[in-house]
Amino acid sequence: MNTDHSAIAFPIALLAGLAALALALDRITTIPLFVPGPVKHEPDTVIENFTALSLGEDGKPIYELSARKMLHYPDDDSAELAEARMRRTITGSPVLNISADRARILDRGHEVWFDGNVVMVREPHAGDLPLTVRTSRLWANAADGLAKSDQAVTAESGHNRLSAVGFDYNNAQQIMNLHSQVKIDYAQPKR
Repeated sequence: MNTDHSAIAFPIALLAGLAALALALDRITTIPLFVPGPVKHEPDTVIENFTALSLGEDGKPIYELSARKMLHYPDDDSAELAEARMRRTITGSPVLNISADRARILDRGHEVWFDGNVVMVREPHAGDLPLTVRTSRLWANAADGLAKSDQAVTAESGHNRLSAVGFDYNNAQQIMNLHSQVKIDYAQPKR
């Protein structure tokens, strides 16, 4: 039996070449053409005289956030506010106002960190006097009416004054828990 090696080698070489070409095409199509670099924390939206209103399921306002300027950052879906204000108005709860030099919004607006000259005012409600709280930094959950700080705080209600370091506040229950270094100047009621 006499075989021609070139007659057998040509189809094998052709098949090997086609296999190599298929492998090369597979590699080319799976290599990403665009490799994104690190995401930068740069604003994609800037709004002057910003106001956002959050409505409840009944269509009534829950709270309003406003600022002189708002910058939105797409990398973490946060926003920064200059001269920030929040007003919470839920039926049955006292109206709560918070203002600060700056704020950072997280969790689609429900979680807000206020920073710099923070003033929280609970307006009079059901016969209670207004309450004014001052601190340097405060976290608020606008939807639930919760606020807290681990910073030094002063509070005034009528002629009563207090100072402390850190507090938790629940607006619906009108309860403020003070954490440490509490000092109270209590004015006796007039008879």
